[in-house]
Amino acid sequence: MKIISLTVLVAITFLFINCGGNDAPINEDQIAPGNKPAQASSPVTNDEEDLVGEWKLISMIIDKNANNKIGDDERANAITQLNDYMKLNSDGSAIFSQVKMKGRYEIKPNSDGSGKYLNLFDVANTRYPKGVIISISKTELVLLSKSSGSTFSIWKRL
Repeated sequence: MKIISLTVLVAITFLFINCGGNDAPINEDQIAPGNKPAQASSPVTNDEEDLVGEWKLISMIIDKNANNKIGDDERANAITQLNDYMKLNSDGSAIFSQVKMKGRYEIKPNSDGSGKYLNLFDVANTRYPKGVIISISKTELVLLSKSSGSTFSIWKRL
């Protein structure tokens, strides 16, 4: 039991030491030319211009009745203890997650034509699906993800 506890303690200490400070550049001018992410194949169009900017995830709401709308009872049970970040630039580049990974983003129409889907990609081109864009305003972005049930992500502009 002591060995297991010690192993867990060492693993946690290792994570804190290696993940504690993020000195990664957050300005594109600070990134070495060889490490810059590939540009998105389709930069933001005029109707998606409001999506450009910095966003902080403030709540997640489970769509219990799967009607793709946020009900008052669903909003009352929102999960608010979240910590996620994304910065979407007009050239299609992105910085995302709390560790501020460099990458890009794409906005693609759904296969059924019912809306547009936001995907983030890191420099290794690993896809991080965010969800269908439900609404965008100057202060709020609402995405709907159906990857594990129906869940709304509410993002606040920074």
